[in-house]
Amino acid sequence: MQSCTDQKAIKMKKLLAALIACGFLAAHAPAFAAGKDDLARALIRRRLETQQRSKYLQRKRDMLQDTLAGLTARVDEQRAQLEAMRQKASLLADDTPSERPGDIWSSPELRVRDEDVEVALVHEKQRRNRA
Repeated sequence: MQSCTDQKAIKMKKLLAALIACGFLAAHAPAFAAGKDDLARALIRRRLETQQRSKYLQRKRDMLQDTLAGLTARVDEQRAQLEAMRQKASLLADDTPSERPGDIWSSPELRVRDEDVEVALVHEKQRRNRA
């Protein structure tokens, strides 16, 4: 049965071999070859932290891209709604009072002039005097 320390040493050697194989430790190979385990651990720790940080930043970037896509679609939809509202407002603002359906009281043909009122009053007085 192997001790805990022996198992850790075996795992460390496997990890070092993998890191050397991928080229990461090529520049720091003398530190590993010289048996400087503390330096090797620090380098490995930095490498693992860098990998974790890279994965975290990739996930965060993906999440932000999804959020951006959603917000962009929302802005486009609201922009279209705004344009539709502007067109409706423009149509309502362009209507003159005589063009609005149901607004018969402001039609130019239905306006009564003061002169017409005076003529009608005189005719009405004459009609009553005759009766």
